[in-house]
Amino acid sequence: MHVRAHAHTQVDSTLACFDTLSAQHKDVSQKSKALYNSCEQLVKEKDQLAEFADAIRVKLKFFDEFETVYSQESACRLAKRKLWVKDGRVGWPAQDLKHGRSCILAACPIEPADDAMAH
Repeated sequence: MHVRAHAHTQVDSTLACFDTLSAQHKDVSQKSKALYNSCEQLVKEKDQLAEFADAIRVKLKFFDEFETVYSQESACRLAKRKLWVKDGRVGWPAQDLKHGRSCILAACPIEPADDAMAH
């Protein structure tokens, strides 16, 4: 009877260990599933942020191009203010000749002044 009781105690101990192991497995499985779901959510959010960043880059490119065009137009307006007309001829101050002339001829056509047309 003593051997039988000892075997019964070992079986109970083994079943208790199995129950503990089974509970730990279930806990690890649940935590793994939660971690997997969190990673999936992070990947989705990363993709959404990447799309958002691309949309911002497109909008920034527009503003960069706008700033470039605005700067060129401002340079043309400044160069036009420095122009002088005498005897039907258009002139620029010597220091601005190269920049002003190329800017105006390339991007800002000059309409003849009233007194230039009269000569």
